[in-house]
Amino acid sequence: MGIAALILGIISLILGIIPFCGVIVCLPAIVGLILGIIDVVKQSKINGKKGKAIAGIIMCAIAIIITFFWLVVAVGASIDKKTNTTSKYIQNVYQEGQSKNNKSNVTENTNTNANENTNPVSVPETKTETNANPAPVPATSTASNTNVNPAPAPEPTPAPATNTNSPTLGEKNALSKAKSYLSISAFSYNGLVDQLEFEGFTSEEAKYGADNCNANWNEQALKKAKSYLNVSAFSYKGLIDQLEFEEFTSEQAKYGVDNCNANWNEQAAKKARSYLNVSAFSRTGLIEQLEYEGFTSEQAEYGVNSTGL
Repeated sequence: MGIAALILGIISLILGIIPFCGVIVCLPAIVGLILGIIDVVKQSKINGKKGKAIAGIIMCAIAIIITFFWLVVAVGASIDKKTNTTSKYIQNVYQEGQSKNNKSNVTENTNTNANENTNPVSVPETKTETNANPAPVPATSTASNTNVNPAPAPEPTPAPATNTNSPTLGEKNALSKAKSYLSISAFSYNGLVDQLEFEGFTSEEAKYGADNCNANWNEQALKKAKSYLNVSAFSYKGLIDQLEFEEFTSEQAKYGVDNCNANWNEQAAKKARSYLNVSAFSRTGLIEQLEYEGFTSEQAEYGVNSTGL
């Protein structure tokens, strides 16, 4: 167990240097930490050597601390981005208000100057002769007027429709955050929504970000499956269960496992060797353990045979 803890500590420390590895670092680091503690307790009882286990514990602990450091950096960057975006928005609103006030002041000054410069023109009075007899006005028939149909009233012009579907500032930020997460690691739809809500976005903003990030969830499942196989060994069924635990659908999980190009016999062999590095097994016990992990009988026997047991 001490050797396993030391190996996992080295792997975790190397991955921890890479920014934002997240779960990829935490998984081996936590496992190594547990194995190291178990080995220290075990070696203390028999007065054995504890150097490798202690070194593994220290490396795993450092890797976990580094992971939390990257998490704090990511949260701080998100808060800075929100603050800058909000300040720019307030500044733009203020500038637009100043511009409208300036325009209204110019218009009022122009109207005032125009009223002061225009003088009324006097019109001379004219006298008209009232002695002339007015010409008789011919009578007109009103019958024709009653038969004239009134002109139809013009139809009102419909007001232009306003666009109410434009995203809010919070939705835009959630979309930007979703894309940044997908550029670092693989997520399921629900997993990405949960992560955005954990970052403080509302449920509507988180769903908007996941809906509009143009992610292919089948490809995300495939990417996640490959990342798990880089860390540990899985059976076909075990890897599907792990992806479903990450909130991929059954179809997405099956797509990821079917297309990850894993050799399940070699995965069984790798899993068997990892078990023997941790504890002692009989041949039958190791086969049963591999079958419990979801390997078929043929794959389990292949894995045990590869260890020489």
